[in-house]
Order: sequence, then C-alpha cells, then structure tokens
Amino acid sequence: MDSGNSSQTTNEYDLDISDEVTELVRLICYVIISPIVSVLGILTNMVNSWIYYKHGLSESVNISFLTLAFTDLAGLICCIWYGIGMSPLLATRTDLSFDSMDVTYITGAFPRVFFTKVTCWITVYISLERCFCIVAPLHVRTMITPKRTIFILTVLYAAGAIVNFPVLYLGGLFLFWKTDFLHNRTFLGLGYRDDYFSVNSVTTSVNAITFLTSFIVIVVTTIALTVALQRKSKWRQNSSKSTVKDARNLSKRDTTLSKTIVLLSAVLIVSYLPYTTNCVLMSRLDGFQLYGKYNNFFIVMWSFSWMFETLNSTTSLFIYYNMSTKYKETFKHLVPSFCCSVLEVWKRHCQSLFKQL
Repeated sequence: MDSGNSSQTTNEYDLDISDEVTELVRLICYVIISPIVSVLGILTNMVNSWIYYKHGLSESVNISFLTLAFTDLAGLICCIWYGIGMSPLLATRTDLSFDSMDVTYITGAFPRVFFTKVTCWITVYISLERCFCIVAPLHVRTMITPKRTIFILTVLYAAGAIVNFPVLYLGGLFLFWKTDFLHNRTFLGLGYRDDYFSVNSVTTSVNAITFLTSFIVIVVTTIALTVALQRKSKWRQNSSKSTVKDARNLSKRDTTLSKTIVLLSAVLIVSYLPYTTNCVLMSRLDGFQLYGKYNNFFIVMWSFSWMFETLNSTTSLFIYYNMSTKYKETFKHLVPSFCCSVLEVWKRHCQSLFKQL
C-alpha cells in the first residue's frame, strides 16, 4: 500500500501555474520584451549582412556569417509577427476574420523555431570550421571551399525543415474555418488531429537529440581550439628569439580570438539551454505539451525560451565588432560615429572582463 502511494507521488508533479501568471509571463516575453529586442536585432543583422557582403563571398567564413545574419534576420521578423498576434489588442477582438494567436502560431512561431534551429547549426559549423583552420591550416583551403560551404548550409536548411515541420506537412496541426455561434461569425483558427500529440512527441525527441549533440560538438571544438591556440602561441614564443615581440603580439591576438570564440559558444549555449530543456521535458514528462496536463507550465517555459533565443540572435554584431578588426573598420565606414563610440565602450568592458577571467 505504501509502495503504491510512493509510486504515485513520484509520478505526479506539482507544476500548476495559474492562468493569470501564465498570461502575464506570456505577455512580457512574447509581446513586450522579444519584439523590442527583435527590432534591435533586425538592425544589427542588416548591418552584419551588408558588412559580410562587402567583405566578399570568396571566403567560406564570410558566406557562413552572411547566411547566419540572414537566418537571424528572418527569425526576428517572425518573432515580431508572432508578438503582434499574441497582443491582447488583437487576441481579444471578435470582429476579425481570424484568430490572431492561432494564425501567427502557424505562420510566425513555427518558422521562428525553424530559423533558430538553423542558427544553432550554422554556429556549430562555424566553430568546426574555425577549429579546423587552427588545427590543420595547410589543408583548410582545399577542404573547406565556398562551394562546399554553400552545399553544407543548404543541407542544414533542408534538415531543419524536415525536423521542424512534420506536424504541419503530416496534417497534425492546420488552419481551418471555425464558426463562433456566440458572436455569429466565421473565422480562421487552429485545429489538430488526434495523432498530433504522438507526432509531436517524436519530433521533440529528435529536437532534443539534435540540440544536445550540437551543444556537445560546440563545447568540444571550443576546447580543442583553445588548447591548439595556446600551444601554438607558446611554440611561436620559444621558436625564435629574434621575433619574440612579434610572437607575443601574435599570442595576444590568438588568446583574444580564443576567448571570443568561448564567448560565442557560451552565449549560444546559455541562449538555447532553455529550448533544449523544454524538448527534454516534452519527451520525458507526460502532459508537458500544448493542451496537455501541464499546459500552463508548458507556455511559461516556452515563453522564457523564446525570449532567450531572441537575445542570442541580437548579440552577434557586438561579438563581431569585438573579435574582428576588419569588421570594426568596415563598420566605422558604414554607421555614424556615435554608434562606434558606444561599441568602443562596450568593447573596453568586454576586454576588462576577459582580463579578469
């Protein structure tokens, strides 16, 4: 008898969240913070796109950064669109021919999640490419070419579409015309089939596996890159006394690059950790899904995940400005001096933080 009660206790979770708290969190994350941050992110990624286009597409790394900027830009536009649909100003209206929350969930939230997946995978590819540049510099130009980079990025986009949209192209979720007898209107809303929950469970399990794999890869490559840079810097310092000063300068540049890549990886991992946590919960916690037993907890967790992913897509300009002298020079020719002054202050804060680390 006691064993049965213990089993029941371990299988039940006190994750009830009131509707009022859920709506407040959703309003803050989706409607207020994320759209505001997205506006800044759209501007920064437009600058990123223009700068890396000006740098030329003859180098594979420029193609990767340009694609990353376009991907973040598209995701942020979807973020704003979904925030508009979630706004109470539209969601509570009964004179519209569509349910704004349902329509933007399909046309805004799903594409947004797709673009954030591709952003993560492109970042992993860039880390692998940079690691390979340091570990095997003599072979990098023959192994990583612009054509191969374009092919790999295309494969990543295709894989993201396959992983992200099965509940849509299999008909699990769909839009259809509903009848509201209370307000005597017909409107476009969201519907789902009986197999939606089973298909969604498999999809989220795949998402969890892919993201955990991505995290492991980016951590391993970052560690390998850091170790390789440190070893090469020490070797250059000891290889020739006549070039000690140049070696120390190069070692300083290598160390700065290594810490910047660690920063890039840390921002990515922190930003996408809530997303991966939610994927794991959806695959392991029965009822953690839309319209499920823990529907409110599901909404709150995904609200925070959405906000963190938006922040990740917005910070790229500041990281590039700090890590690339060429980027900074091009940026100064492109934007007003006031913006450059702001970024210089931010850069000095980052450098002081790196010295403390």
